Amino acid sequence: MADRREVASLPLKKSHVQALLRSGFRTVHDLKVTRISDLAEEIGVGHAEAKEILEASLPVPPAMPSTPHGTSGMTRPSESVLGRTAQDM
Repeated sequence: MADRREVASLPLKKSHVQALLRSGFRTVHDLKVTRISDLAEEIGVGHAEAKEILEASLPVPPAMPSTPHGTSGMTRPSESVLGRTAQDM
């Protein structure tokens, strides 16, 4: 299950991984219900960095075949879909 991945396995800056571990975030599951604003405050980073960290913990959707226009039409889930709102940003 993807939620059991350790935060150290995520494509993050070493300083972010260390901050997550110091604050008790060990697995992707630990980040799953964390709001951007809460994570930013907890680990001492800005909202943009906290958003990047949370996005790195999302599962990557499988590749879709290209359309005639060269894109799959797939995008990452929006903040509201992630259980977060623009207010958290």
